[in-house]
Amino acid sequence: MMASYHLSDDGCQRVLSRAHNDLVLKINVDTALNFLGRFLEVHDADEIKNLFTNEAKCRVLMRRIGKGGVKTYRKFKEYLASYHSDLLKTLEKHEEELTMEHPENEVVNSNTNLTDVHLARIALQIRHQFDPTAANLRIAEQTIQDIKKHYSYSNYEQVYQFLYEWKEQNKADATFGFLITKLQKCPGLWSLRLSDFGRQTLEDDGDERNFQNISTDITITMKKDLYDGWLIYLQKQYIDKLKRQSRKIYEGHDTSVFITDRKIDTFTTRLAIKQITKPSVYRTIIDAQIIKETYVAKILHFGIVPLIAHHEDKVNE
Repeated sequence: MMASYHLSDDGCQRVLSRAHNDLVLKINVDTALNFLGRFLEVHDADEIKNLFTNEAKCRVLMRRIGKGGVKTYRKFKEYLASYHSDLLKTLEKHEEELTMEHPENEVVNSNTNLTDVHLARIALQIRHQFDPTAANLRIAEQTIQDIKKHYSYSNYEQVYQFLYEWKEQNKADATFGFLITKLQKCPGLWSLRLSDFGRQTLEDDGDERNFQNISTDITITMKKDLYDGWLIYLQKQYIDKLKRQSRKIYEGHDTSVFITDRKIDTFTTRLAIKQITKPSVYRTIIDAQIIKETYVAKILHFGIVPLIAHHEDKVNE
């Protein structure tokens, strides 16, 4: 049976990017296309078939599977289970890796409401020590037995389903603090802490934040996005801090360009910031320009792309 790590569409694409080289080397695309069938658009399948080499076909196939979202990704995993069990293990290794990742600056407090992504991370970490009876989650005995029977192939999946059942029962009361208190009653989980899943406070860095600290924060974002072949998305707070340490070198009708006064350690160079203003009268044209610049950079060969990060300010457009 296949493991499932409850990935989003974006998560599926990231896993495919991480496993890309292994998949390209081993997959027979014609067999995969026949297996995937209706999960791919007809014109996409035809486009792939018309390519000359299996490697080129496979590269495009991976992009189409990613575009198809979770359902197409799961069907692709069924194909791997039937024809490439080694590749299935590789894919699931990256799924586990991605599930355990969380932004180092993510704030997780006792009153933080749990999301399905949080449940997946918790389930993966406690899957070998969890005991639904000891945790006293007040899940009906029949439900516990049903979950154990239906998901007997995976400790992780069983634990995730137990936690999900508890979350649905408790709704608004299903917070991190409440759940951690329950889980600490399980033998082997007494040392479980909120800090295992994120930060408990968010620093107020102020205007005097230095370049080294800004670089450290940006590095956290870079590690994940660059590993996945993703264009980096920087939060507004980092853009603002960089701009406060920069000077304007160009101003046009709808574009301003800033350059940092000193090198940013993460990049070992000074950074240029291009700010595009979107007047309502030109909104559609400017949006198209931004989208084009952003998505052209979302390619696997990110090392040669000059546009390395972006931010869209949806509040102050």
